[in-house]
Amino acid sequence: RGPASPAGAIDFEAPRPPLLMVAGALDRAIPPGLNRDNARRYGAAAPTDFRYFEGRIHWICRQKGWREVAGIVEEWLSRLFAR
Repeated sequence: RGPASPAGAIDFEAPRPPLLMVAGALDRAIPPGLNRDNARRYGAAAPTDFRYFEGRIHWICRQKGWREVAGIVEEWLSRLFAR
């Protein structure tokens, strides 16, 4: 048995379901570049998509214009389940 993984370590190659990562341009908790990099790394294990939204913060689901984001998520889910 090897050494223990550090807390919060992510196995980017572990099998998992499809993933949609959503990023706000003004997010300071998880900057868009980090989200984009994570989406690229997760993509090795399963279908992964990244969506970027100008003028949005980390709490994107409670910000004005949230319906636009929800619509894009809904479209993504519809395409996913249409396969």
